[in-house]
Amino acid sequence: MQAVILAGGLGTRLRSVTGSLPKSLAPVQGRPFLEYQIEALRAASFKRLVLCIGYKHELIQAHFGDGTVSGVQIVYSVEQQALGTAGALRQAQPYLDDTFLVLNGDTYFAADLSLLVASHMDARPLGTMALVHVTHAGRFGGVSLSADGYVAHFNEKGSSGPGLINAGVYVFSSAIFHHLTGQMPLSLEMQVFPELARQRLLHGRVLEGYHIDIGTPESYEQFQKDMALGRVPRESERGIKP
Repeated sequence: MQAVILAGGLGTRLRSVTGSLPKSLAPVQGRPFLEYQIEALRAASFKRLVLCIGYKHELIQAHFGDGTVSGVQIVYSVEQQALGTAGALRQAQPYLDDTFLVLNGDTYFAADLSLLVASHMDARPLGTMALVHVTHAGRFGGVSLSADGYVAHFNEKGSSGPGLINAGVYVFSSAIFHHLTGQMPLSLEMQVFPELARQRLLHGRVLEGYHIDIGTPESYEQFQKDMALGRVPRESERGIKP
């Protein structure tokens, strides 16, 4: 199965610590964050990758090339203007198979992705969203599931207490592209997912594992600390296979 990494964002919140680098090239122990994502996907047998890139895309392409050095095959879908997460995915459609995994470009999730894929294949929804339990769901906005495993609704940020959140990893069937229409930029999180949930087209699967997004200086610093202290499980060490 192919994997898509949505790595076209400007990373404006990280500028104070990474300068003008694309967020996916933010250094962690001397290596770009994107290297860790690719390493994890490769270890989980996702070896055909589509990178959706935009801001300073030439730096990413120069570093990773066709993926040979990283042990994968990489093709690029380059945004000439900001399209949003859904718009970037729509632009990549010519490169994609009938079913594919999507990973946010600022997300590291050390979970068994085979469970996400299996859940999607069993239920056959339009999309299956990985969910993770966190202590403070209000920081992200929570997700509620129906009794039969479909995403019922998304909660606003700010509510207190533990709960489920969108982990930033999805499996989609190609029919998703019928829902990625209209004016650009278009956001999966803000525009597409709420409508899919309303139509009962979005399944949810709760996974366990270390989860972080590096989209803020605080979370980026936390990931660096966790890596330095050996707190981040590495899929390559765990032998996870989908």
